[in-house]
Amino acid sequence: MFILFQLLLTIHYVFADLVQEPDIYYNTVGEDNIIASSLWGMGVCTCIGLICKHKNKLPIKISPEEKYDKTICYSIEPKNENNIYKLKKDIDDFKKIIDRLYIENKGLEIYNEKKEKEIEDWIEPSIRFIFGKGEIRYKQNGKYYHGIGINENQKWNKGTNYYDKCFWEGDGEKVWDTNNVKDFCKNCSFDKEKTGKKRKYKVYKCNGHVL
Repeated sequence: MFILFQLLLTIHYVFADLVQEPDIYYNTVGEDNIIASSLWGMGVCTCIGLICKHKNKLPIKISPEEKYDKTICYSIEPKNENNIYKLKKDIDDFKKIIDRLYIENKGLEIYNEKKEKEIEDWIEPSIRFIFGKGEIRYKQNGKYYHGIGINENQKWNKGTNYYDKCFWEGDGEKVWDTNNVKDFCKNCSFDKEKTGKKRKYKVYKCNGHVL
């Protein structure tokens, strides 16, 4: 026993501060979430009338919660699982309206930008293919351009018309805009930055054409 006690004394213990791992809050959203904060505010309302009538219909319970880093989030728990499907349908209907309003607003922004930058997206049919086999798609400040333009607001264009006036030349295995850039556009430049390390295609930018 004495020998065992001496052996234990020789063991060195290491003490360190434990770093708390971030928790995974699968059912929480940030404090700045408009919908969650609004619903929570309605849920804690103690007044009578229309608001309280509707808060009782909510199939979820929303409550503020402090995370390990002292920030606030909203915890969402079901009160009535059967009504979750109804809530999802209501949210989907709401989202359709928001999406439509967003598109209308985005369309107005694009219209104003076209006007400001003097961009035309309707090209006379007789002009569309006189500068190569590629179709002319835009006219700006008196010049005609192949490639991507202001109307392409998809995610791949990064919402900022990142690929403005650009088009893609494939390697022959897959059809992109063209497999022969010299036939597609008579005045373009290779865009090394946008091409990056891609091997299947190269990105070119149309420099514009004048009649």
